[in-house]
Amino acid sequence: AGQLAALYALSQDGSAPPPAQTAAAIESALKAYTATVTQVEPLLR
Repeated sequence: AGQLAALYALSQDGSAPPPAQTAAAIESALKAYTATVTQVEPLLR
């Protein structure tokens, strides 16, 4: 979530990285989030 907030702040700042770079960063953040949820979900049951 911190990464996404930082990316959002950058994009609002007008100094956003190139779209491909942003997409890759969001994709890796999503992958990390999905991996974390996959590990934690069984513990919550």
